[in-house]
Amino acid sequence: MKDLYKWHHQKLWTVLADAVVSTAGFVLVSVFAPDKVAEVTKLIGYWQPVIAAVIAAFTYEDIQRMKSRVVPNDQNILKSGKFWTAIADAIVSTVVIVLTSILSPKAMTQVMTLIGYWQPVIAALIAAVTYVDVQRTYRAEKSLGGEAMETKEGGAQ
Repeated sequence: MKDLYKWHHQKLWTVLADAVVSTAGFVLVSVFAPDKVAEVTKLIGYWQPVIAAVIAAFTYEDIQRMKSRVVPNDQNILKSGKFWTAIADAIVSTVVIVLTSILSPKAMTQVMTLIGYWQPVIAALIAAVTYVDVQRTYRAEKSLGGEAMETKEGGAQ
């Protein structure tokens, strides 16, 4: 169970954070601004490809580490640039939506479209950061003589 937690905690916390923030946002809007539910639903939908990109990025890093037989370093999600990129995307999108709904509600459709257009760019940024991180980590750990992962029998995998 400890190994499962070690290898999958970044993905688990990303999914849980997405679920909590999305659900809380939807509930709050449903209670305090029911006329904005459609916009919030769209916004939450726009975030999902970015969340999927973060999860795919963490998975790719895990697979590359397993293939290289290098023991992973501490995988603290709060130190992940990919995670914070997704958080920044969510914050900026939310602020833009709130400001638009206050200052120019008639422009909401155009702003929602613009936010939708941002999401593939954010996903591509996360993919690019992941590729560079994997290359940098593999080279650094290999040059330091990274130790091979051990199996239960005591041999290298």
